[in-house]
Amino acid sequence: MVIREYMAGRVVLYNNEWTLLHEAAKLRDLKLIEILIMDLKANVNHQGYNKITPLHIAVENNLPEVVKILCATFGADIEIKDQQNRTAL
Repeated sequence: MVIREYMAGRVVLYNNEWTLLHEAAKLRDLKLIEILIMDLKANVNHQGYNKITPLHIAVENNLPEVVKILCATFGADIEIKDQQNRTAL
């Protein structure tokens, strides 16, 4: 696994432009999601591989608790479209 860190935006990218926030969403790690966004200023709307956001991952994997924290707590944009022109919701 290749990891690259960009300190200016504090985004850690690995595997096809996915961030640790994408991985935390997939793993249902609510505490890590909170740390990444609140403490490390991760972009909740970062579009990685195929323009997929962490919210897209949460919806595709049927993870309502992750959808809730991304949207209600951190204001994830539900209108962002992926490479196939689909919104997460």
